[in-house]
Amino acid sequence: MLHNWMKADREREAAGEALGESEREDLARLHRKKAEWESERAELEMEREVLK
Repeated sequence: MLHNWMKADREREAAGEALGESEREDLARLHRKKAEWESERAELEMEREVLK
């Protein structure tokens, strides 16, 4: 999903268009959520290694 939004943003920018304010806010929110998930995943992987 995030990849599709980023691709659409690049395509719009290349065409001289830009994301709307709400779309930029959604994209920023998704970036933050992705970072949170990546951090949580790394922590869970470390815990799993400890439990092996």
